[in-house]
Amino acid sequence: PFILNGSYIRSINFHNTPYFRVEEYESQFAFYREHFEPVSEEDLDEFFETKRWNKKKPGLIINFYNGYRNNFDTMYPILEKYDFIGWFFLATEFLSIPANQQKKYASDHTLLLGTNEYEDARFALSWDEVRELSKRHVIASHTKTHSELIESSTDEDMVREIIGSKFEIEEQIQSEIS
Repeated sequence: PFILNGSYIRSINFHNTPYFRVEEYESQFAFYREHFEPVSEEDLDEFFETKRWNKKKPGLIINFYNGYRNNFDTMYPILEKYDFIGWFFLATEFLSIPANQQKKYASDHTLLLGTNEYEDARFALSWDEVRELSKRHVIASHTKTHSELIESSTDEDMVREIIGSKFEIEEQIQSEIS
């Protein structure tokens, strides 16, 4: 097994991934492929169960937050090219808002769009894109509305944001998520 002073798995987080940065992402992923192994849910479960990382290089979990369309358009091909597994954490209501309302919704829910790269005004992943991603990548919940859950949040808030989002994803991809 690989041992690197206790550093078995690392994680990197992305949010918006605009296409104008594709060359930078390509360079990053070439480096990642040389130095890291992809991590699946099964790999992570095995690591926690056995306390051992049985691959030659450290693992790298690549996370994508909020459900931005450019995660699919820009990063999905790169993930496939370099044989990495993406972990996509979705704010599910964002995906269900009509395209012409997504910009305002994003602004109202601290979802930073960054660029106006889409003339059709759709900034969120479509559920068809999520289903495509779910064939090989990890799909998970990042709440329903991207609301902050704090100490004063009610039980109803928690159920809606956490359980509601999980159930919505499972219904859309026809598969259970963790």
